[in-house]
Amino acid sequence: MIPKISIENLELSKIICGTNQFVGITHRANPIDMLIHLRRFKDPKTVAKFMIHLLQEHGVNCCISSPREKIFNALKITENETGEKYHWICSPSERKTVKNLASDILKQSIGVLRKMFPCASLIDLIRTRQSIKKNSL
Repeated sequence: MIPKISIENLELSKIICGTNQFVGITHRANPIDMLIHLRRFKDPKTVAKFMIHLLQEHGVNCCISSPREKIFNALKITENETGEKYHWICSPSERKTVKNLASDILKQSIGVLRKMFPCASLIDLIRTRQSIKKNSL
């Protein structure tokens, strides 16, 4: 089993499941690859099968992705079928695909910036967020 580390009150596996293949992202310039991934992993149940396998066979209990409906649903299936928590490291994104989650990048980044700079005004935080986006930081 993959060893785990403690972060706050969480026990996370030292290996994190990537999700590019599940959502059709490829780092090759071949659009056929993207179509193959999108078709193969169209159903969240298929994605959940991989997550369940990684959890049960190797102890991998977390994944990372932007807020995507398919990943959200696959996580719920995985948790329901295994009875174990599967942690989602959800990176901010401009996509607005997951219902009932704060998926708006401005809200996400303003929330993070408010924690980092609690005395800053909202205008300053928005300017900081715009500067970060402009400079791709």
